[in-house]
Amino acid sequence: MLVLCRDYFPLRFVSKNDVPNIALGASVLGAGGGGNVEAGTLLLQNAIDILGQVKLIALEELQDDDFVVPLGNMVAPVVGLEKFGEIEEPGEVVELLCDRIGRKVTAVTAVEVGGSNSMIPMVGALCLSVPMVDADSMGRAFPETQMTSYHLNGLSASPFALIDERGNRIVLEAVDTFWAEKIARTVTSLMGARSCVATFAMNGKAAKASCIGGTITLSQKIGEALNNAHAGSDRLRSLSNLTGGRILFSGKITDVNRRTVGGFNKGSVTMMGTDEFAGTSCNIVFQNENLVCHVGKRLAATVPDIITVLNSETLRPITTEELRYGNRVAVIGIPAAPIWRTEKGIQVAGPRYFGYDVDYVPVEVLSRSD
Repeated sequence: MLVLCRDYFPLRFVSKNDVPNIALGASVLGAGGGGNVEAGTLLLQNAIDILGQVKLIALEELQDDDFVVPLGNMVAPVVGLEKFGEIEEPGEVVELLCDRIGRKVTAVTAVEVGGSNSMIPMVGALCLSVPMVDADSMGRAFPETQMTSYHLNGLSASPFALIDERGNRIVLEAVDTFWAEKIARTVTSLMGARSCVATFAMNGKAAKASCIGGTITLSQKIGEALNNAHAGSDRLRSLSNLTGGRILFSGKITDVNRRTVGGFNKGSVTMMGTDEFAGTSCNIVFQNENLVCHVGKRLAATVPDIITVLNSETLRPITTEELRYGNRVAVIGIPAAPIWRTEKGIQVAGPRYFGYDVDYVPVEVLSRSD
């Protein structure tokens, strides 16, 4: 079992009042992606109003013969601002997958914890009357299906179920996870750049071996730290202490280049420094999520570590589709879950995979070289 938050005490139920803290923490871990957090918050709170609180269980509580289905949205972030989805979709996509496999779901979990994709599975759990497992497969958000601990542990993404708001339903069988990503992304583009997906169905034994545990609770702790501290510096310090993060930059956004290509939100953002960073620039490139950060000519952080841009006054994370000229921001780098720092993890989700001619160096090592 891969545990990101080692000292957590599992929540037993997620109430409507818990959702804002979970959403805030998940958006920090989202590295600028994971879907529009406000949309996910409203969807989950509405589901709780109708169906009651979400039962949340720890990985250790799973039985080996349980049947666990990870799910979430596959969406170009800009589109996610306009297409929220319906309450019924997460449950329906799980049922579609289970019908193909011929098994009944006993628990659901998240493909990724970042952004709204931490909340979509909880909506599915309520619709299906099953518990949500306090775990995911990334410890953050990533743009592609193979960038999961499930894939790194040899699990198959097929069958892979997709549905959209029009009622279109597809279950695909791919030769490997890379082909599953390509086909599902193409289908999602045809669906209007947003679909609800279920994939990597597994038994409880496999889930305990391959999931990253405690990430929903970690999200809540991050949200509580940001909401409960009194001053901006205190909140940044609380966030850094909780996540092992480093403050990489503070300044003002001076340029944003962004486009939607093949179902991805791709581009870059440039900032000019203020305070201790005055006279220095910062550039971040992104593909749904922030990938590589340079401060001046110095490499400050790269994927798979988490690079998050926050509003410097509210300390609310700014997703890549929400970056705007004039935003005053702080940039924080957070160490990735240990599985992403392995040779295989870096090969699948490191900077060279995305086409950048830099080697991965842990963010805490880069910060010591300042």
